Amino acid sequence: MKNDKRTDSFLTFARTSFLLMQRLWDAGDMEQIRKLVSARLQSRLERDLAARGDRINHTEVKRLDLELIPNSADEIGATVSVRFRGEMREDTDAAIERFEDIWHFLRIDNNEDGWQIDDIEIVI
Repeated sequence: MKNDKRTDSFLTFARTSFLLMQRLWDAGDMEQIRKLVSARLQSRLERDLAARGDRINHTEVKRLDLELIPNSADEIGATVSVRFRGEMREDTDAAIERFEDIWHFLRIDNNEDGWQIDDIEIVI
């Protein structure tokens, strides 16, 4: 994948989206999460949040690395997948753990800013 201005801009957007989703998830704010995700992912996250119950999350991202996963056209098109790797803890007393996720973004209109998170794959 070429490392160009458009790719850098998208990775900045993806990083911001990742960190925002962590904050919204910790707060249990499905109203705001709905604005960022597809209907398919929204249903899954609503079930996961309900299963969490009253447990409080406090996610602390210690390290976050991003990698654009090239698609067959080798460009940013209608869908973009990003691998997130790093270290975090989800409770103030918890140990820091490694994680790896692949997030799939879907273009929802024809401009550069129109993206939503379509799926999240937890690898580690």
